[in-house]
Amino acid sequence: MIRLDFIFYEQKDYLKQMFQFNWKWVCLVMAAAAVAFFLVYVVTGWRHVAFSGFLLCILIGIYMGCVAGLTLFNREPTGTARMNLDLFWSYRAVLETHSSKRLVEIICNIAMCVPFGIMIPLLLRWTRNFFVFLLCDVAFTVFIESVQYITTRGLFELDDIFNNALGGIIGYLVFYLCYKLAEGIRDMMAEIFRPA
Repeated sequence: MIRLDFIFYEQKDYLKQMFQFNWKWVCLVMAAAAVAFFLVYVVTGWRHVAFSGFLLCILIGIYMGCVAGLTLFNREPTGTARMNLDLFWSYRAVLETHSSKRLVEIICNIAMCVPFGIMIPLLLRWTRNFFVFLLCDVAFTVFIESVQYITTRGLFELDDIFNNALGGIIGYLVFYLCYKLAEGIRDMMAEIFRPA
């Protein structure tokens, strides 16, 4: 039985190592991502450009920089491109060996893409359709894994793709529920304050 209360304490060195990355490259990715998302935002949503959208582009840029730091810039190239196409191997490892490190990796891979699922449909209206979002979500995580494979700074893993995509879906569901709740409150307030 895995003791959840000690998992993150036992893995504090692993978690600390995850955030030791080259900040120069991370900041460069942050700036490039913010500019790229702002351009996409302006081109695809030109009728709805707002200051809040500009701020969201900056937040997404910061997020993308952190993702790059966590997945690329906290490790050195190995010189060998590697991949693991055994789907759910990490889940089996947790169940068979009760490995807290594997469980933390799974949780972190899921959590890493939750912000993606919230911010992308918030910024880009055309991604609010679930299937369009899912396509973007899977493309984003396949891109991360492909860059890790090409640069040899990690391995291309189906488990990571599954976990990252799951995190994006969780984020999307959070966005969708909050959006519908806000829409319902707005409609209710409009009904209450409608002139007689």
